[in-house]
Amino acid sequence: PMLTPPLQATVELAMHHWDQCGCRLVDYLILAARVHVMAEFPDEETLARQCAAWIEDTTAQLRLRLGGRGALWSRDD
Repeated sequence: PMLTPPLQATVELAMHHWDQCGCRLVDYLILAARVHVMAEFPDEETLARQCAAWIEDTTAQLRLRLGGRGALWSRDD
């Protein structure tokens, strides 16, 4: 879905919560169709765990606003 300003605010709140969970949020950019994040993690395990948790939490928050089911995020390789 396109991230309208209210949905962007939901993602932004999640970013700031993420900043308090074992990593340092350096910067992020929320666009209408994607989110770019720059963060520092103490190790790869924390990186993997926090990214999975952020995706799960943010998807749940957005689903509360949008309804529906299924994946919202895709991976850029």
